[in-house]
Amino acid sequence: MQASNKGAPSAAAYTQALLAARDGAIGVTVRCTPRRITRMLEVDGEVAFAKLRSKRPLDAEAEWRWLHELPRLGLATPTPLGFLRIGRWTGLLTRALAGRTFDAWAQEAQKEGQESVRKLCDFAVREVAPRVAALHRAGLVYRDLYWNHIVADAIGGAVAFLDVERVFRPRWRFERWRTKDLAGLASSYPGEVPLRFAVRFVRGYLAADPGAKLKKDALRQLLLRAAGKARGIRSHAPKFG
Repeated sequence: MQASNKGAPSAAAYTQALLAARDGAIGVTVRCTPRRITRMLEVDGEVAFAKLRSKRPLDAEAEWRWLHELPRLGLATPTPLGFLRIGRWTGLLTRALAGRTFDAWAQEAQKEGQESVRKLCDFAVREVAPRVAALHRAGLVYRDLYWNHIVADAIGGAVAFLDVERVFRPRWRFERWRTKDLAGLASSYPGEVPLRFAVRFVRGYLAADPGAKLKKDALRQLLLRAAGKARGIRSHAPKFG
């Protein structure tokens, strides 16, 4: 059995919570796939999420690592509380985040009108675009970069990134992976992406990278590549809803 808690004050409680969640003794299931169950539970008076995998332990180990490393690049993540591995089974416990996912904020803004949409777009350009640029500048890509994996506690508040297990450092075809990340955002926006928002977001993304080209041709080409890839992503049905 392998356990890790990075000095958490309630290490034993976190480990016991993961074991109890595995056995179904605590927690409410919020997501279930053939190889993974996520349960929401309470540990030591705080709400947490236990991600339980029956296979692919390397995915869990990667997620545990990125939960600690990405904040150093400026990408906040859920606070990692505990990790447990028994054979191929793994349990990973994180503290729950306050707020809602960006796509939920976008749906509400659309109901409220153009001014709310504009404020939301300003927020994304200011807070999300530079963080995505920082990730790519470090030679990393997300692979699951969708708006429902970005949480904000308020419009203009703190931003955090979820489900970081697939972050990796590609050895080749980096441009392809970078485009896929941007396309993931475009494809997961609820409804049609406002053109002005798309242009401003990519411009903010490029401006955050000192080595990026800010010429109109570079902006146009990146927008076209991301839009084309986004159409392909939207055409794929999700495996597990």
